[in-house]
Parts: sequence; structure tokens; C-alpha cells
Amino acid sequence: MEAAVNVGLVAASIVLYRISLGFPLGSGIFPRVLLLSLLLLCGANLVRLARSGPMRRRTGPARGPVSPDRLTPLAQYLAIVLYVLAIHRLGFFTSTAAFVVSSMALLGARGRSAYALTTLALVAALYVIFVLQFRVPLPRGALL
Repeated sequence: MEAAVNVGLVAASIVLYRISLGFPLGSGIFPRVLLLSLLLLCGANLVRLARSGPMRRRTGPARGPVSPDRLTPLAQYLAIVLYVLAIHRLGFFTSTAAFVVSSMALLGARGRSAYALTTLALVAALYVIFVLQFRVPLPRGALL
């Protein structure tokens, strides 16, 4: 099952990377970095799985409940995929803010002020760097 998830994420990363090539000049760099990171991590995990050989038969219960700790990386991968897909529809800044908030929630950050301050600081920094300093045209969506 783990190998199938990794193969699916590698395929999705490749498709989404090709989609990100259509983003305006310079605005696809951040999504591409995330997708390449996802691709490399999934590839490394596939190599690890291949080297470990066939899974040994487990003793004990056949199936137990899946712990939330095992779902967190998969949920984060899904957040990256949704982020890249949302950039064109919602705009760079709106989708980035949603991605930061969802990532913080998945990683266990607490407190609304931490969410708000981190998101506002990151979005403001990205705006100053890319829009004001480098004058990179970022994707504008329905919201921003």
C-alpha cells in the first residue's frame, strides 16, 4: 500500500510540475520546489521500500486502526497538491495563506494568533520580495 501511494504521488508530482510550467514568469518557482521535494522524497521512500525486500509477516492483529502520526505525511502531500492546483483559481497569495494554515494545523501548531501572525508575515514577505522588489507577476485568481 505504501509503495502504491508513493507511486501515485510521484505521478501526481510530474503532472502538477508540467501544469506549473504554464504559470507566469517566476511565479511557478515555489510550487516547483515543493513538487520536486515531494518527488524526491517519494522516490527515496520507494528506494527504501525496494531495498527492505518483501514485508515480513506480522504477528499479532491483522489490522489495527491507523494512527494519526502515519496519516500526517500523506495529508501534507495532499496539501501540497491542492496548493499547486489552487494557485490559478484562488490566486497566489490566497492559496499560499490557505497552504500555510493547513500545514500549521497538520504539524500541530496551536493558537489562532500563531496562525494569523505566521500567515500574515509570510504573505507580506512574499509580496515585498516578489511583487515589490523583483516585480514578478504572480497568478491572480478569483480572490487575489
